[in-house]
Amino acid sequence: MKKILVFMTFLTFFSHAAYAQSQEDTSRVFDSHSLQFRVYHNLSLESFKGGLLSYKHHLNDQNAIRVGVSLSARKWDEEESRENITPDTTFLKQERDHSSNDIEVIAEYLRYFNPKNKIKLFMGVGPRFSLLLDKFTTENIDTLGTGATYYENRRYEYNQYGLNLSVGIEWLFLSYMSLHAEYGAHFSYFTIERYSKYVNLTPPGQPASYREDLDKGNGFEISDRGVLFGLSVYF
Repeated sequence: MKKILVFMTFLTFFSHAAYAQSQEDTSRVFDSHSLQFRVYHNLSLESFKGGLLSYKHHLNDQNAIRVGVSLSARKWDEEESRENITPDTTFLKQERDHSSNDIEVIAEYLRYFNPKNKIKLFMGVGPRFSLLLDKFTTENIDTLGTGATYYENRRYEYNQYGLNLSVGIEWLFLSYMSLHAEYGAHFSYFTIERYSKYVNLTPPGQPASYREDLDKGNGFEISDRGVLFGLSVYF
């Protein structure tokens, strides 16, 4: 929770700084708002800075704020039944629950150095946060054989908090549309947590087995995301 508060404080600080910079220039080459799309395979389009939303707001021609949000959530259940007639009649029932959640938020302050030129150079910097959470549970019940019940619970969590950097060029070929290319990298602190729990409940009178594991780790990461090509629509 503290790390999220630090992230929000950093975001608020750099937003105020960007707003202060907006007082430097009152000319308008760019419209105030734009949605950005990444040019992907076979010229298809997807969100540029996030899988859900990529939005840019120009304070003026030299200063802008861009926010990208990527969100993925999945949950599915499975049930399997097996019956063995010979040599012993047994019935095995297995139930599995699986959920996966992935979210990433990037906020950048963008500075345009030559907004009056046809090809405009810009640089960006801002905070980045991402979270990946996977959960898996399963239950096996042998109702007519040994009578044992087996439980398994696994969880994997990966968090990143860091700084995102971008440098690129933009060509405004129409008053409301542009093409751009940019290269980016991020510097992040990450935490990893792996948890697993196994419980085997045997029939009465026999010993049960139990195991619980917890692994934690952290570190720093420097990574680039290559060159991205995109299309912006202004309004």
